[in-house]
Amino acid sequence: ESVSLRLLLNVTGYPVNTDELGREVKQLAQKYAARQVGFDPLSDKELIKYVKTGKPVSGGEFANASSQFANIVTAGKLRHSDCDPVTDDLTWTASKPNGEGAYHAVRASDDRPITASLAAIRAVWLASGPPQPVARVY
Repeated sequence: ESVSLRLLLNVTGYPVNTDELGREVKQLAQKYAARQVGFDPLSDKELIKYVKTGKPVSGGEFANASSQFANIVTAGKLRHSDCDPVTDDLTWTASKPNGEGAYHAVRASDDRPITASLAAIRAVWLASGPPQPVARVY
């Protein structure tokens, strides 16, 4: 068993046009029949309104996602392609203990954002969970 990760969209710049990006995310979610789209409710609310399958991954759940991601990578169970931005970000990603025996993935330096690795952690978390039921219309 493994988890496959593929980068579909890489956006840089400041500011990012969230309306344009939201439309692109919506098209990709439809094209790939995404069952869930993970997001950070603190930073992605303007963007996630474009998809119906938005799933916030933050707080304790993000700590679990960070741990699960590290376990999958360590076990050699993450398969990836076209993910150079994620690979680059991971070198700038550190673990921050939350005081309860778990940790969150955070920036190793305030000067270097790690958006791609944070998105990858959320995506792998959702992909490695139990299968989601397929909606049926009768």
